[in-house]
Amino acid sequence: LDSMDFGKIEAQFELFRNQNMIKFTALPKPQYFPQAEECYNFHNHERRNERENRQQVGYRLKKLLAASLGFIYERSIKM
Repeated sequence: LDSMDFGKIEAQFELFRNQNMIKFTALPKPQYFPQAEECYNFHNHERRNERENRQQVGYRLKKLLAASLGFIYERSIKM
């Protein structure tokens, strides 16, 4: 893993972070018509899926980082 590879990983991480920094705010509870209730529930479900996907990707990124740091550490010991 040379510095160029590391730069690529960092760039990918920045891109990912910027794309996923969108804050999902709770939608206001509908009050007037029943169709809104259905729409509201659908959006809540979508937001939950988004959150789970973000957590999954975050977990995989942490594993990747740990693996690459471990690799660099092992290599520095051998030198």
